[in-house]
Amino acid sequence: MFNVHHSPTPCIVHNSRPYGNYEQEYLAWYEHRFNNPGKAFDPTSLVEAVLEQLPGRPELARAFARCTREWPESELYTHFLSPQEVESRWKYAGGFLLQHPTLGALAVDTTYDADAPEGISIGGIEYLDLVMGRRVDVKKLRKAVRMLPPVGCLPSHTSSCATSGGRNGSSFDFAKDGSP
Repeated sequence: MFNVHHSPTPCIVHNSRPYGNYEQEYLAWYEHRFNNPGKAFDPTSLVEAVLEQLPGRPELARAFARCTREWPESELYTHFLSPQEVESRWKYAGGFLLQHPTLGALAVDTTYDADAPEGISIGGIEYLDLVMGRRVDVKKLRKAVRMLPPVGCLPSHTSSCATSGGRNGSSFDFAKDGSP
């Protein structure tokens, strides 16, 4: 038979080699996905920007005021929902453009949120100056966006576009003054 040697101390196995690239990438993804409390975020300047630029939409300012944690996806986009919540709670409601004094031009994504007082929350922000690689003028961009037809609104789809409730079926659209 076999001779089994029992040690008085438990055996601890150490991995003598460092993890490979695949394992390191997986562990980084896992840590980001399941153990990520986000970072503290102060939405005050965004609330002020919304109140100044979109005075008719105080619910958007209140939605920003609830954004007290952030989860940067990259240098181009920041989520205000945790990675765990994005899959289950991300229900795109629409978007709008905002000019921020230090962050530059922002594309703001809103989500439907049954738990929010007005039914919407801020899902995230895209830093358009970084995306475009130059300073973006929000007023000019709003004019350009108004000139584009909604996605899927080809001549054969015009009847459904007229009743979709906004650009791409969203609850917000850009009005003549550039506000949603």
